[in-house]
Amino acid sequence: MREIPAEQLLQEASKPDGRFSFWPNIDGYFLPQDPETIYAKGDQSHVPLLAGWNADEIRMTVTQAKQKPTPESFRGQLKQQFKDRADDALSVYPAATEEEALQSAGDLASDNFIVHGTWKWIEMQAKAGAPIYRFQFDREVPIPEARKSGEVKTLGAVHASELEYVFETFGHKKADWQPEDEALGQKMNAYWANFIKTGKPNGPGLPDWPEFGKSKEVMHLNVETHSRPETDRARQIFLDSVISR
Repeated sequence: MREIPAEQLLQEASKPDGRFSFWPNIDGYFLPQDPETIYAKGDQSHVPLLAGWNADEIRMTVTQAKQKPTPESFRGQLKQQFKDRADDALSVYPAATEEEALQSAGDLASDNFIVHGTWKWIEMQAKAGAPIYRFQFDREVPIPEARKSGEVKTLGAVHASELEYVFETFGHKKADWQPEDEALGQKMNAYWANFIKTGKPNGPGLPDWPEFGKSKEVMHLNVETHSRPETDRARQIFLDSVISR
């Protein structure tokens, strides 16, 4: 396998359905069993966890689509994905209006993509009694190419947009960076560094980041950094019930 060119590996990994995906390799050493079984038995490492997601992970696939969801079309989407649980889905992804349908469709896209999996990981680690520090990155990155008539358009806090802040590498992406971005980057870099060193993100001069398992508070990372109670639990419990079934 080492002799195969990287380009050929990428081409092969993209077949037959055109998707490039990752999957755990149960090798009997690093992963003696599949991760779900390991976590269900409580056999994972009981270590502190800092985890979360961005407010608009892949919402742009909905908001930037040529055909925006309507209450009718989104209800059809729920019926297709959740079958006989479509009414239950509608209770946590409401779509009474055009605006509500757009919001819920974006929420569902991000939940399907990465949010629910991360939520489940956090929940299972919390059951083991490990300290959990959960975040949501909310800062919208202004992209200069989207500037129109002096107004800066953004795609929201999209997938991976927190990385420039965590590592303070703003020079690696073209964006209309502001002093507020650099200040947020300094905070986030300090949180992550403290966690790496001590297992806790908190430190001098930083807003207090409460432990999620004890408080059910999520740290919202933005120009104004603060914690507040989680708001999406009903959605994630519903998705978990569908997956479990």
